[in-house]
Amino acid sequence: MWWKIGLWVLSTVISILTRPKPEVPQPASLEDFNMPVVKEGREFPLIGGTVWVNDPQMAWRGDLKTQAIKDSGGKK
Repeated sequence: MWWKIGLWVLSTVISILTRPKPEVPQPASLEDFNMPVVKEGREFPLIGGTVWVNDPQMAWRGDLKTQAIKDSGGKK
């Protein structure tokens, strides 16, 4: 019985040491978003109400920036 427990512990340690490390995802940049932007010389329509626009243009995207998430570890 003890040798089975020893083999189990050994196989667990080997599997933990040889598992692949997960890749850290990179934050999205502005180039990752596909947003229509205003091009020079094109008309910029002024729309009031709710309508469907076939050729949208975006003059302002908002304040898109990344901020690191800080974890307090459950402490307040």
